[in-house]
Parts: sequence; structure tokens; C-alpha cells
Amino acid sequence: MKKKLSLFMVLILLPILAFAQYTGGSYDGYAMGETPEGGSTLPVVLSSFTAQYLDEQALLYWQTQSENDNLGWNVYRNSESDFTSAIRINDVFIPGHSTTAQPQSYLYKDTNGQFEYGNDYWYWLESIDYNGTVHHYNRVAALHIPQIPDPDPSVAVPNQYGLKSDPNPFNSYLNIRYMLPKTDEVRVEIYNIYGQLLAKFDEGLSTADMKYKLAWNGKDMSGQDVSSGVLLIKLITSEGSETKKAILLR
Repeated sequence: MKKKLSLFMVLILLPILAFAQYTGGSYDGYAMGETPEGGSTLPVVLSSFTAQYLDEQALLYWQTQSENDNLGWNVYRNSESDFTSAIRINDVFIPGHSTTAQPQSYLYKDTNGQFEYGNDYWYWLESIDYNGTVHHYNRVAALHIPQIPDPDPSVAVPNQYGLKSDPNPFNSYLNIRYMLPKTDEVRVEIYNIYGQLLAKFDEGLSTADMKYKLAWNGKDMSGQDVSSGVLLIKLITSEGSETKKAILLR
């Protein structure tokens, strides 16, 4: 009788143990490298998090692959790679996208920093779900503030062409506007932050003091969608060039 009971218990327990082993190894719901708190699934799949120092300010950009009950975000900064002593820098809570299976993009300007040239800074993200649960992420955005360049009086100041782009940030189409001080041949080139040429346009001979507009569809020279990030818009003439920055958010 004892042997039959023992066999019966084994038959009952085997499926339960197998199920427990399977669910304990599940990592769906958060990006590789993220650590779930208390073994629970993170509400956000964070696919990228970067920082750029542009025009004397820090720009933080992050993208999520999906979100589940995401109320919103806080951003933390430190002058050393240590989250435990980092401070929250956003004065206003950054709204999330609740529940979505679509990729979402965020852009935040760190205007609370008193940055020192030549120093490094680190940023972290914190999301809060609708239950009030706080989640932290292992992804860290490192920012380097470059040294102040020494002015060279021998370098002539280039002509200004009134180069502008709108909307900025943009999602798919970007309008590039310019006006020349003198009639000249014009070429417009678009680069990513790594200096790779994405698109170019030969505008031909453009007349002085006339307003021109060029529309770009956000695709590279092979017809592929350009990835989100900071872009450089460069206008080139025989007299010189001018460069402006634009931010693409898919």
C-alpha cells in the first residue's frame, strides 16, 4: 500500500516540478541585461538609452520596444558611476505610454546640470507602473563634456545661410530651409552623429536672397529608414558651409 501511494505522489508531483522549473527560467518582458526586481517582470522593454552633449546642453534619448502599465519616468544623474548616490534631475514626472506593443521614443533635456568641461557624467532611468511599483534599469548612459576649444583667430567665420530645419525633433519628414547671401551652387548633406553620410541633395544654382525649402523623407541613399538619433544637416557652397543639428524620433 505504501509503494502504491508513493508512486501516486510521484505522478502528481512530476508535472508540478516541471512547470515550476519552466516558469522560473522565463525572462520575457525585459531587455537583455535588465534585472527584474523580486523576480517579477519589468513593465518596460528598454531597447536603447544614450546621452549627447549638444549646443551646451545634455540631451538624453531612450527608446522602448514595448510598455505595460507604464505610468512614467524619472531620470537620475551622478558625476561617478554609482546609482546609489545619484540625484533625480527631472522636476516634472515624464509621462509613459501606458500599455503598448509599439516602439516609443523619449527625449529629455538636462537643464539642471552645471557641467564642467572635461568631466564625465552618468544617467539612469526609473519607471513607475500604475500600481506604484518602482523599476530601475541596468542600462546606463555615459556623457563626456569636451574641453573648451581654443579659439583660432586665423580661422575665418563662414558665411551664414540662415539654415534651419523643422519640425525638430521630427518623426518622418524634415523641412530644410536656407537663403544665400549671393548666388551659388548648393549641396545639402545629412550625416548621423558618427559622421556617416546618410543622404545628399544637389540643389544646383540657387539665387541670392531667395528662400528655399528642401523636404527629406527620413530615408538613406538605399531607401532604408534612418534610425532615431541626432543628425547633422550640412549646407555646402563654394564659399563655405554651415551645419545644424536635428533629432529624429521614430
